[in-house]
Amino acid sequence: MARSLPEQAVNRLGVEFDRLRLRTGRIPEPLEIQRAFEALDDGGHVLMLCAGNICRSPLAHYYLERRLEEAGIDDITVDSAGMAGRGGRPSPTNAVSVATEHDVDLSPHRSQDVTAQLLADADVAFLMDIRNYRYYMREFPEYAHKFFFLGAVSTRGPAYRDGDDEIIDPEGESEATFRLIYDEVTQAVDDFVDALAARR
Repeated sequence: MARSLPEQAVNRLGVEFDRLRLRTGRIPEPLEIQRAFEALDDGGHVLMLCAGNICRSPLAHYYLERRLEEAGIDDITVDSAGMAGRGGRPSPTNAVSVATEHDVDLSPHRSQDVTAQLLADADVAFLMDIRNYRYYMREFPEYAHKFFFLGAVSTRGPAYRDGDDEIIDPEGESEATFRLIYDEVTQAVDDFVDALAARR
């Protein structure tokens, strides 16, 4: 059901307020990446989350699987999902095209709805942006301790994120935008795997 204009305005204000809280350290928990590493010291399960599970989280999912295999880390499994009610969709053409530049084939991917069971099974759940955070905190507050921003893992600085830890949604954007966002995702995953390997 579509939101009314006042509801949309309130939601936008809420997003911007939470974004400010994140940037000023008033929402510290999803940025405390050390806790994510500690949760995976004995292996475990990583869940990549975004809005639709067609652009960012599937790339993070399949790229992380490959990088873990390359690093010889075989006690961590990976899955991905998106907001409920959006399952069964393929990745857009630009996503599939740019993902091949990272040796990831998204053509067979179909989006999966997040469930309480997926979150219960996960040790760590990576989010991409503040809208994701607001949705997952509202719908699954009991798993708040598992939510982390993937962008906060990266040590290489933002390319397209305007100086924060969000990785924005490229859905509907140009291939050039997908390329920038996918570089952000893969850099964060690379740094994540490097840090995991250093702890082993």
